Amino acid sequence: MQTRTYAAIDIGSNSVRLMVARAEGDNLNILTTERFTTRLLNGLKDGFLTGDPAEQTAQAVAAHAETARSMGAHVIEAFGTSALRDAKNGSGFCEYASSLSGVNVMIISGVEEAQLAYAGAAPRGSCGVIDIGGGSTELIIGSDGKMLRAHSAQMGAVRLCNMLSGRLNPEEMVARAKEALHETVRTVCTSSPDKWVGVGGTITSLAAMTKKVSKYTPGAIEDFPITEDITSDWLRRLCGMPVEERRELIGLTPNRADIIPFGAAILLAVIQETGADPVHACDRDNLEGYIRSRLMTGSDT
Repeated sequence: MQTRTYAAIDIGSNSVRLMVARAEGDNLNILTTERFTTRLLNGLKDGFLTGDPAEQTAQAVAAHAETARSMGAHVIEAFGTSALRDAKNGSGFCEYASSLSGVNVMIISGVEEAQLAYAGAAPRGSCGVIDIGGGSTELIIGSDGKMLRAHSAQMGAVRLCNMLSGRLNPEEMVARAKEALHETVRTVCTSSPDKWVGVGGTITSLAAMTKKVSKYTPGAIEDFPITEDITSDWLRRLCGMPVEERRELIGLTPNRADIIPFGAAILLAVIQETGADPVHACDRDNLEGYIRSRLMTGSDT
């Protein structure tokens, strides 16, 4: 059986993530996942990406590409999401990052981002997927691997934090998230799936925090049900803590401590607006979706 090693790099609004995986037929063996937190969205000023966040993000792409090569990756590609979609100089950034890393760097649409999340996370049967990122949130509903409806909202944990200048008022946070999510919910939730799964750092962190997972592994949080009550309780607790105290929470990566309350507010808004209670945590996301649906098939759809 032929084996090939693939690598995908996700250039997000909060972090730059790498997955390297070996494919044997239809089976995918994850060799490593790594991330650098660069807060690219914070470098978006007057519509242009500038300064340290942009430079650090480009350097992170290059570092991930080098890691992938050292692990024998046959194909390496990088894709950018919300912050790059917003940027007037997004294509210029992609050219720069590509020149540093030696890999193809592209910008994908919100619908494409939703497709990748669904391809990575969705189980068989009727399923909805929630993907909360730094700059956007995607909702997807599908059945047996076929995406039926999807939409992307301009609302993510870093974006909400910036919109509110870091203010920690749970009611205001949830209200602003609901306002931004209204069109997405209306478009996608014309029917209710049998199960909702959630991907992204907000959801996996809340699962790990609730279970008190001191050493994070995907299996430790997989399929853990996050209810409205759990989310609401964490939102209020997090808003009542100084950021230094949040950094000490078991299950939370310290560099996410400043934005985790805003991610929790978005998840609570989604649950309340869609009835997605509970949301089952899933560590498979758009990176696995990219490798499976594009690199393993050679597809650019």
